Parts: sequence; C-alpha cells; structure tokens
Amino acid sequence: MTAENSSAAGSSGLPAAVRQIADGYAFTGPALDLGAVLQGGTAYPGAQVRIPLAVLNRHGLVAGATGTGKTKTLQLIAEQLSAQDVPVFLADIKGDVSGISAPGVPSGRVAGRAAEVGQDWTPQGCPGARRHRSRPPGCGHRSR
Repeated sequence: MTAENSSAAGSSGLPAAVRQIADGYAFTGPALDLGAVLQGGTAYPGAQVRIPLAVLNRHGLVAGATGTGKTKTLQLIAEQLSAQDVPVFLADIKGDVSGISAPGVPSGRVAGRAAEVGQDWTPQGCPGARRHRSRPPGCGHRSR
C-alpha cells in the first residue's frame, strides 16, 4: 500500500477507493461471488465483489483484451448460477467451456489466485450439467 493509499485507508484497512468499490458490491442474500477488488495489480481480499441473483435478469457485458479472463469470468458466473439452480444457456462456438461439467484440476496457479482474492476453491463439476431433470411438456423433447 502506498503512503497515499495508506493515509486514505479507513478503519477497514482498505484504501478509500477500494472501500468505495467494495461498498457498491456489498450485498447480503443470494449472490454471485466474482472475487476481490483489484487495483494497481494488488488484490484486496477484504473487498469482495458480489452481484445479487435478483439483478441477473438484465443485460451484462464482459469485455477485455485477449487473455484478460473473459471466458473464465463467464464460466465462473455460469457455474455459480447453476449451483443456485438457475438455468444457464451458453452459446460456446469455440468450445472454451465444454468441460464445465467435469471437476477442475487443482494447480499451484489456481490455488495461489484463490488465496490472493480470499476465496476457497475446491474442484467440482457444474451441478446443472450433471443432473438429469424431468422436462415440462414441450420443453426440449417432443413426444410422438
């Protein structure tokens, strides 16, 4: 933390700008946990970014340059929605998230990043992709 950030830090020990961002994403109740605020290359695990499930029926945009984590962000969102029993449809023309139903593979990089943003990570498959649910009439399969 720089001297400038340190002097602006509140009682939470977070820089003022980081606290302001965290306050805007501090929700209770069912929500997606997207990770920690990242400022100037530093992750602040005490400043979690959460989006309430109730607002996810709106449009969203995940944008960025190649290699910035767009696909991983969408995968994280889809996995968490599925875990909350919210139906998810992904149009994945390149097949980037085709293995979403299989548990991930632990690695030092994954464990390090999870620790950096203050989250626990255990490999697991996406629940909705593994379950066989009965479909209501007219949904998915036709009866002949």
